[in-house]
Amino acid sequence: MTLAQDVMTTSIVTVGPDAPFGEMVRLLLEHRISALLVVDPGSDRLLGIVTEADLLAKQAYGSRPMGDLALMWEESAGWGSEWVTRAL
Repeated sequence: MTLAQDVMTTSIVTVGPDAPFGEMVRLLLEHRISALLVVDPGSDRLLGIVTEADLLAKQAYGSRPMGDLALMWEESAGWGSEWVTRAL
């Protein structure tokens, strides 16, 4: 059985809640990771996680709803190629 410790990354990279989109992309690429921990700069308290998928979805969908259901709806409405183009 594969455990979390078998696949986790041990080099932790953090950003503050005001980190710009481009900086997050740069950090993911530079460190060859797929997620950043978002921490409060004053207390180092974990506020959340930003993943590679989150950034791609934000780029593709903008402020529209994200996720599989939204994708299926857009695909059925004939809008599927727009989000792929924007993500690329």
